[in-house]
Amino acid sequence: MNWKYVVAAVTWMGGMFIFSTDIGSYDNVGSVLRPLLLWLIPDLTPAQIDRLFVVIRTGAHLTEYFILSIFWGRALVPHQAMRKMAPQRASVVGAMALCGAWAVLDEYHQSFVASRTASIVDVGIDLLGASLGQIPGIAAAQWRRLSPRAIRRVQFFAWWFAWGAFSATMLLIVWQGGPFGADGMAAWVAAIGALSGMAGAFYGVRRR
Repeated sequence: MNWKYVVAAVTWMGGMFIFSTDIGSYDNVGSVLRPLLLWLIPDLTPAQIDRLFVVIRTGAHLTEYFILSIFWGRALVPHQAMRKMAPQRASVVGAMALCGAWAVLDEYHQSFVASRTASIVDVGIDLLGASLGQIPGIAAAQWRRLSPRAIRRVQFFAWWFAWGAFSATMLLIVWQGGPFGADGMAAWVAAIGALSGMAGAFYGVRRR
């Protein structure tokens, strides 16, 4: 166990506990965010501000458990894997279990705060954030296990995908007023980027 990350995780949980009190209530947070949002976008309506609050609070839940999951995942990495910080099955499961337990306890604590409410939906969002927090470590560990040929394929796919998506974005910006809405434009960018990426991956393997 890496005690440096244990301390970081416990400290982070302490901060989360503080913000699950009246300090993090809708009224208190709103008194700070509302003037800021209106300063950034003066034309916002009260309904739009309320929707933005929901988005911001959801993003806050995802972010805080994303970070907590990373801390616990690093804290539970066995000593033999400490240098590479490679996640093991036990460390991933342990981090998810601790984050899940804390999410439930946090909502239970909020049920006793007059200005807060407990929500099972928030627990689900917290678990999603915790799951996302484990993905970078797992992806890095899998990357180290790839063969040189596979790494080359992934690298070429990433570069060509980025180039294809960028080119598609530039073309659609030039073609403003065309028949595509935001969803259609995003679909075209993703499709062209994916086709470019697959072509790049094929080219990278053939070059070897």
